[in-house]
Amino acid sequence: MRTRIAFLLGLMGLVLAAAATASAENAPGIVKKGTWLETVLANHEAVTGREEQQSKRPRLKRDAQVPALWQLTEETSPDALSFRLAQIEERAGIWKDDWKTNDWPALAERYARSSGKLTAKARELAKTCKSLDDLKRVRDLFYVQYAESRIAFAEETLAYVERAAARPELAARLKALRAELPAAEQGNASGEALYAKACDLRREIILSHPLLDFPKLLINKRTDHLPEHMCDQYLGRHSQPAPGLVVLENWKGQAKETVLLEGKLPRGAALQPDLSYDGGRVLFAYADHSVQKDSRLRGYYIYEYEFATGKVRQITGTDRDPMQGRDGRETVLIEDTAPCYLPDGGFAFISTRSQQFGRCHGGRYVPSYTLFRAETDGTRIEPLSLNESNEWAPHVLNDGSLAYCRWDYVDRHDVQFQSLWTMRPDGTQTAHYYGNNSPAPCLISEPQPIPGGNKTVCTCGAHHGQTLGTLVVVDPNKGQDSGEPLTWITPELGFPESGVPAGITKARMPPPEDAHGGRASTAWPLSEDLFLCSYQHGAEHAIYLIDTLGGRELIYADPKVPCFDPMPLRPRPQPPIIPSVVAEKPDQKTGFFFVQNVYESTQPIPPGTIKAMRINEIISQPTNQAPGRSYVHNEVVKRILGTVPVNEDGSVAFEAPARTPVQLQLLDANGMAVMTMRSLVYVQPGEKAACVGCHEPRQNAPPAAAPRHMTFLKIAPPVGPRYDGGFSYVRTVQPVLDRYCIRCHGAGDAPRGLDLTGAFFKLGKDGKRLDRGEMSYFSASYESFFSVSGLIKVAQRNSQTIYSKPMDYFANAGRLGKMLLDGHPDKAGAKRVQLDRDSFQRIVDWLDLNAQFFGDYSFNRMELQTARGDGEKALRAAIEKRFGADLARQPFAALVNVANVPESRILMAPLPAAAGGWGQIAAGAFAGRDDPAYKEMCQLVAASITPLATHDIAGTCGRDDRCMCGDCWVRKAMDARRQRLAEKPADPAPGQPVASR
Repeated sequence: MRTRIAFLLGLMGLVLAAAATASAENAPGIVKKGTWLETVLANHEAVTGREEQQSKRPRLKRDAQVPALWQLTEETSPDALSFRLAQIEERAGIWKDDWKTNDWPALAERYARSSGKLTAKARELAKTCKSLDDLKRVRDLFYVQYAESRIAFAEETLAYVERAAARPELAARLKALRAELPAAEQGNASGEALYAKACDLRREIILSHPLLDFPKLLINKRTDHLPEHMCDQYLGRHSQPAPGLVVLENWKGQAKETVLLEGKLPRGAALQPDLSYDGGRVLFAYADHSVQKDSRLRGYYIYEYEFATGKVRQITGTDRDPMQGRDGRETVLIEDTAPCYLPDGGFAFISTRSQQFGRCHGGRYVPSYTLFRAETDGTRIEPLSLNESNEWAPHVLNDGSLAYCRWDYVDRHDVQFQSLWTMRPDGTQTAHYYGNNSPAPCLISEPQPIPGGNKTVCTCGAHHGQTLGTLVVVDPNKGQDSGEPLTWITPELGFPESGVPAGITKARMPPPEDAHGGRASTAWPLSEDLFLCSYQHGAEHAIYLIDTLGGRELIYADPKVPCFDPMPLRPRPQPPIIPSVVAEKPDQKTGFFFVQNVYESTQPIPPGTIKAMRINEIISQPTNQAPGRSYVHNEVVKRILGTVPVNEDGSVAFEAPARTPVQLQLLDANGMAVMTMRSLVYVQPGEKAACVGCHEPRQNAPPAAAPRHMTFLKIAPPVGPRYDGGFSYVRTVQPVLDRYCIRCHGAGDAPRGLDLTGAFFKLGKDGKRLDRGEMSYFSASYESFFSVSGLIKVAQRNSQTIYSKPMDYFANAGRLGKMLLDGHPDKAGAKRVQLDRDSFQRIVDWLDLNAQFFGDYSFNRMELQTARGDGEKALRAAIEKRFGADLARQPFAALVNVANVPESRILMAPLPAAAGGWGQIAAGAFAGRDDPAYKEMCQLVAASITPLATHDIAGTCGRDDRCMCGDCWVRKAMDARRQRLAEKPADPAPGQPVASR
């Protein structure tokens, strides 16, 4: 049987497809009759074309008739009972097959054959069915089974409610309702009417629960017709105007609504409201559609509404907002969403101020937005998170910490891991909460704390979809991954883009007629059993009350606008204020990490085998589009900050740069990675972050602080050259190959097996360079390493294992590291080459960084500089004069390193080892670095390189009209904003109502 979600999502497409074959005036129309059955019958005529001769309306194809029938009926009868009747009759197949008008026995037989214990009685009646009234009598018997089931459901609900408060009047009514069943079974009362009364009474019982005793409900009316991707959905360019915040009074009955923003803000879209703890204010994101005609320049900013005064004020995005991006970049339009009140009086929010992009969006404008905080007057905007990819939906837990969703794909699958994390409101003590090693659920977000404990209710959605899906409760005391910590609150709704987590506990399924599929979101927990939420209702989302008994009660629906974010409009307990440690040292440049024991791990690591920890900085992608970085698709750029020793007891403590995302690697005695973090961590200024071990179970409580005797070590910098940006193969690895390898592999006329020069030109079978049109994206040496199977083992995009295991990838997993460690022996076992320790470590560092090639995301790369004709000619002439014709004829890349000029082979090979050179060329060797001949050669080398024509500006490619990064327009927009601000008067003082910008 088709699920309800597939059914509903297909309605519009099928009707439109059918309408495409007919003129607009002949398309099926909506018919409304007095009862639901009569409406269905009338619409059945409309969609099957029974009145073709009179209306000239073409008959719909059979596969479009039933969906079109239900759409028309739902549009005329959007109430909860009608939806239940439709679901019951769809599941029973009443309207599945064709039916001839006035063939009452045939239609009655469909009801009769599905009448449960009354089937025989119903079939006898169906044989003599001659009219609509006769049909209704058969149909009433069909509905008796559902009435009986709903009465039993109401009795169970009453027992649940009466655990909180006695309900004698409701109990008496329910008893009387059950007494009506025998008459209905005898055909002396309407089964459909009895079913309807049972539905109404069950609803009244559950709504009488004391936790639902509040007069007003706040909701948000906004579109759900947004891009089906977890990132695009929250961008202002995709927003659509809608009423926004609405207060519902008499929300249990015929609700009276008040649209809060009407007349107070221009036409626009509200998103992700959060109610203050005293219930007097609400923060929300708003995209003003009256300001920017260009949708690219339309963004969300944070506003606040005050219930007592009805005033709205804009907090971020005003002319007072400096709108400063991280590291001076101007690559992303600044937007702010998902505000969340903090107990200390400030608020957290999600922002694109981090000025970075996801790496796997194929050039689509999808910036990464991460967690920030500010004061409610818009001042002191500071980053809380240094994550390189997106984050969502912060909410304060009952202990005062923040929970939020974070996307991780550092050396791991880029779809499967959008999990829950926590931090203190000052950005310290970042920790995993649930799901970081769980591919199912795919995405878990919108955490809301359940009153009175440490559990949360969350939405499980898809990567390629909006944050809509199924609802679960997370109990962190039961673990941090898989299904054991989860209770599935809406088991009728599947887990989008993933399977069901193993070991999950299911709440009770709703009655079949309530399990109509779709997607849910924005749950507001009243207890572990009662939740308000947004739930699929026909083609739109509506506000529902759901419970763990299986109840699904419609609270409010707008047939024209989807509804989200239900919140009781009343005060709620304020969590404790956690004092900030960052406020004490906001200008401190470093923080501290302490790991108690690296051997305390979910993976076996033999004690004593770990000698050091490598700390790698994770560098985010600053632009919409970026060229490749390595053989690994969509690779994240890394920079080695250095290493620190690990003590014999497995402990390690070190000082690290603050607000810098880092990856940690455990190294063996050879400096090769044994275990590698597939995520990132960071410290705030002055923070002391501590953990038990590496990948230890979440239940293992970390030490409160490092022991007093512990010395926090400085990070020892890596071997090799120093330069800005991430690790560059050309700058760090190629000099080692030039020194030890290319004399056999590439410096001559043809390489022996592998070309290990730094040339960016592919070679033909004869070993000669192909023409310029065949220029390689990576260097010859880099591609050569990957041409030999098993030589290098990388964590390739979306083929990585779920979590790290010892020596699964990198230097310890491929053959190259061990081969170089053994001296690259020949068949007889004799060593062909013996790398010095630092040179070997350069190769290992590269392998352990997943064989990264470029150290940036730029379109202006030093590594891609080429030889300058006249300069190259002058250089070769000088080489021939001093060192001979053979050396002068060698490939340019075997002589010059365009990105690391000081380590060019023509400079290092003739430089004595005592002067820091390689000491490989005796005849004509330089005396030292002060030798005039050496200095002259340095100048000739520099002059042989064609300089870059363009350079990065504020993170963009700086090419403007010839833009390749996709973001030069952002820099221009920011320039225009600065110019406008310089020409206009200042805005009102902070805290005053301001016009939207």
